[in-house]
Amino acid sequence: MQYRRFTTGPWPELSLIQKLFVNVFLFWIPKGNPDFEETYTKVHYFWLEIDDQGDVTREVGFNSDDEPITAAPLESNYGIFTDLDGAPSPLESSVDQVDFERAFSAVADRLMSKAKMKN
Repeated sequence: MQYRRFTTGPWPELSLIQKLFVNVFLFWIPKGNPDFEETYTKVHYFWLEIDDQGDVTREVGFNSDDEPITAAPLESNYGIFTDLDGAPSPLESSVDQVDFERAFSAVADRLMSKAKMKN
């Protein structure tokens, strides 16, 4: 396994009309990341866990404050890069496996806490 960084953002803010169009269009498509759908626009970079075949097995998304805010696969959240045939490019610096695990666990713990609060 290798652990690498991939920069994605910041994403542009959608106008009200663009948001409405996207919501109407996506109404019929099942959400692949129901707990993080709105959070992905705040992701500035990802840490990716990549297997020996070059496929992403797990991902953690970070905001501009370097806080982990998304993770996948996790519960009903399948992720963005775990669905691709291979890792995106260009990949950037290596990430320490212990740091990756810590960040993934932080998001998982936060999600589990929210789920318990709903019940």
